[in-house]
Amino acid sequence: LSEIEQLIRQDLGLEIAVVRVGGWDSHQAQVESVEPLLQSLGKSLHGFYRAVGDAVERITVVVMTEFGRRVAVNLAGGTDHGRGTVMLLLGGGIRGGQISGRWPGIRPDQLDDNGNLRVTTDFRDVLAEVVSSRLRNTAIRSVFPEFTAAPLNICRPL
Repeated sequence: LSEIEQLIRQDLGLEIAVVRVGGWDSHQAQVESVEPLLQSLGKSLHGFYRAVGDAVERITVVVMTEFGRRVAVNLAGGTDHGRGTVMLLLGGGIRGGQISGRWPGIRPDQLDDNGNLRVTTDFRDVLAEVVSSRLRNTAIRSVFPEFTAAPLNICRPL
């Protein structure tokens, strides 16, 4: 993030940057392994937000994972791959301070047939809104072919 912050400050026309952070794919003792990762993520995002200063008004940060987790804890004190996940958005163009989406519940009768959380928001809806509102690219079908986005009203246009 510090390298991205430097590129932003140099105003080189950076439009998209990706940061990969490993270590999240743990299936055991997650209470011990995930907490330090969450602490680091929070501190890094806070530091980035402060470092970019006024440029934050034209920046959108999306934090997401490529896999979700199951509801049930496995025998090793972890969770296996499933569908439960969240996305975090940060930036001046985000209508923040809210949780978007609908909580599906975790009672057994509220889970899908495989014991996973029911999906209530397609990640493409979130990304499509960021692409159209923040990058001003309204050709969403070229980004997500055969997908019709549902507006979430989470971003303000640039």
